[in-house]
Amino acid sequence: MAVVDWMNKRQNNKHARMRVFGVALSAALGSVTLLAAATVGTEAAAQDCARSYTTAELSRDLGAMTTALRAKNDSDYRDVGQRLSNQIACVRKDLPQRVWASAYRHLGAYYYMVGDFDQSKRWFKTAIELEPSYEWDIAELTLDHPLRRAFDAQRGAATEDPVALDGKALAPPSGATLKIDGRPLTESSATLDRPHILMVVGTDRVAREVFLIEGNEIPDQFLTDGDAVADEAPAADLYAAKKVERVRPPAKTPLMVTGGALAVVGGALYGTSFATRSQFYSAKTTADLDKYRSLTNTLVVAAGTTLALGIGVEYVGIIISDRPGVALRGRF
Repeated sequence: MAVVDWMNKRQNNKHARMRVFGVALSAALGSVTLLAAATVGTEAAAQDCARSYTTAELSRDLGAMTTALRAKNDSDYRDVGQRLSNQIACVRKDLPQRVWASAYRHLGAYYYMVGDFDQSKRWFKTAIELEPSYEWDIAELTLDHPLRRAFDAQRGAATEDPVALDGKALAPPSGATLKIDGRPLTESSATLDRPHILMVVGTDRVAREVFLIEGNEIPDQFLTDGDAVADEAPAADLYAAKKVERVRPPAKTPLMVTGGALAVVGGALYGTSFATRSQFYSAKTTADLDKYRSLTNTLVVAAGTTLALGIGVEYVGIIISDRPGVALRGRF
């Protein structure tokens, strides 16, 4: 019996060792599988930007997300949102900041729907920074929708001032400009606690490089030692509103008054000619006929001349410019 017991114990220990080895082997294989999966995932992510995320694709995805939001189709919204999240840093075109604002809003909403509320808040901040007055359409989000409330809750934090990098100035690459979220980057500063898309844009408006940065973490290759703000005279803004003060020429008012007075005198002379014409028709003698005919003709001619002179002086007074000398302005 002792031999039998010993043999049974030995057999049981062998089976136990085999079970332990099997578990260890399974765990090892599982780890290898996970490592391989992670490696494949990393390669796929790196290859995402092997081709650009075209403006047509971006526009299509933003439209699809808007449609899904209006249709209350959260599943489709999340699917497109995941693609937008993966590809947002692969845009290679210099887009207006309102397009970036729209993309960032939808990214914030996407992260909210998948439960990543921290990322949602951060993207909402950048979106509001770019377009502070934006309000969700009532057809997209009802007034009491929690997503709308989450978006509005970031308005205060979104308006913080940019923070500069101490002792650093921008050093853009030759023949290119730096743009952040569609806006020219002129200082080594950006708002904190939110993501930004930083682009190196050539003269053809195509991005040479694209970076997804956090806050003001501008890559070192675009920085140099110096003041954060460039010491330059501000460039003239061709589209800035300017108040123009009109200077009234000194001769303008007298000419207009004189012209009006002459016109009145001309009218009075012409009115007087009616009386002399009446006397001409009622004359009884040849001498009276000649007298009133000559007087009437003189009055009519004088009236016409005076009226014409008055109108001319009035016109000169109206169109005289505010430049030195007497300059006339007209439109042809």
